[in-house]
Amino acid sequence: LDNGRSASSELYEEFERLVEQSETSRKTVQRGDTLLTDSSVRIQILAPPRGESVQTKTKNNASAVLRASYGEVDLLLPGDIEAGAERNLVRAYGKQLGSEIVKVPHHGSSTSSTPGFVQAVSDSSEGVHAVISVGQGDRYGMPHETVVSRWKRHGMKVHSTAEDGAVWMRTNGQEVWQVHWK
Repeated sequence: LDNGRSASSELYEEFERLVEQSETSRKTVQRGDTLLTDSSVRIQILAPPRGESVQTKTKNNASAVLRASYGEVDLLLPGDIEAGAERNLVRAYGKQLGSEIVKVPHHGSSTSSTPGFVQAVSDSSEGVHAVISVGQGDRYGMPHETVVSRWKRHGMKVHSTAEDGAVWMRTNGQEVWQVHWK
């Protein structure tokens, strides 16, 4: 999946070369698109907004935001979005953002996980898991303690790849549990 924004970096050029070599299909997505992996899993694209040029947005706020649903369990993958994109999502979806599992935006940076976004994601769910993808000893100081505290105050169980290694969650479509694999 692709947000439609190109980048001029060696890493992005390598990514494009690998996609081309692998003959993997590539799809540019926008808000309102829905992908069905099979009859039981639905993936909704919540951002970037349809019809807006993502070329003019900041790189992080142009992230593709996905919400995967399986049974009664929802997984929110907001990429690296920051406060501006979070506000847009809350305005567009409100409590519909409620999810049992969320990948915390932008590695737990203080520029993301605004109070309104955290509330919208956590409000309609119980036993919610917030997963922060960040390296040990992150040079930017992520995850930011204020962000971790904010998720916890909303009843979220916070998991961090810096502390836990890979975070593996499973669901049967009704319940969610963490698989302890190490």
